[in-house]
Amino acid sequence: EGKTNRITPERIKRLNDIGFFWSVEHKPQQKRTPFNQRLVELEEFKNEFGHCDVRYTFDDHASLSKWCSKMRNSYLELQTKGKTNGLNFEKVERLNEMGFVWSPKKRLGRRAFKKRESFG
Repeated sequence: EGKTNRITPERIKRLNDIGFFWSVEHKPQQKRTPFNQRLVELEEFKNEFGHCDVRYTFDDHASLSKWCSKMRNSYLELQTKGKTNGLNFEKVERLNEMGFVWSPKKRLGRRAFKKRESFG
């Protein structure tokens, strides 16, 4: 009751003696890759694999996979909440033209079903 949260000079000295850091260094924000550059990467991926369904399982394309996941989340927010988060209708159209997969789980289900049909 009535206690303050001030640190005493004695505690300051003790913390200094053990090498306490008084300020937090902020990491510089990572430079974001522009949307158009990611589209080029996506196009290269599509040329190599024949689709635009970039998943986290593509180890060599982890950065692109994270971006695709972010685009999917931003698209959901655009549809449900009207939030753009850097994704607008023009960018959505450009991704659609490339054949971007907005719901990879549904596509996986169809692929898995087709595989089961071929074995049945």
